[in-house]
Amino acid sequence: MLRTLPLGGEEVYRVVNEVLSSNSYICRTAVPGDCFLIDPGFDVEVILSELACLELTPSKIYCTHGHFDHIGCAALLQKTFCSPVFLHSADLKIARSSNFLLKAFRFPYNVIQPDFSLVEEGFEDNLNGTPLRFIHTPGHTDGSSIIEYGTSLFTGDTIYSRGLALSRLPGGKPDLLRRSIRHVWNLLSEDRIVFPGHGEILPAALVRTSNHALMNFIGLDPLEND
Repeated sequence: MLRTLPLGGEEVYRVVNEVLSSNSYICRTAVPGDCFLIDPGFDVEVILSELACLELTPSKIYCTHGHFDHIGCAALLQKTFCSPVFLHSADLKIARSSNFLLKAFRFPYNVIQPDFSLVEEGFEDNLNGTPLRFIHTPGHTDGSSIIEYGTSLFTGDTIYSRGLALSRLPGGKPDLLRRSIRHVWNLLSEDRIVFPGHGEILPAALVRTSNHALMNFIGLDPLEND
């Protein structure tokens, strides 16, 4: 499934994957025909079809974290387009455990490991004049990161628009996640859009003021946001 999102300054499209309903994003850059991908899930044929329909070629692929539903077809897309795949170095181990986790959860899928380009906190990329930045937000996994691009915040499983981004998958550290969300809370400003790893896309200011479960989790009184 694909939907054009008119929100924010960037032209972003969403593919909702069948496995765990994870969101994959196609983001057009300023260069005609060029785009980058965020969190390619398992629905590679859908992603390829939408890229062809949009007449876009992904020059780069970025992963907010290493869980299988966010890297599922990264290797296949890398092979098809010769695109580098970026991941925070602290999540390499969990990415490498993808097939073990898939078997444990009885999902009939297999992850081919891409050749990751590993990054650290503060990694910045320049995409045709617009910076893209990894903001390390450990807690959901050790290497979880929010990817900032223009007015877009690709928050992975660190921040959902509604509810909490806690997981049954290994690697979660609630206390660390709480500190990470507190650290980036001020990024949720009026001019930003939250593109989460699962669920609804919303203006960041609305997430900041209406996601009471998230506010309660980090110990924030809703009146502090008025």
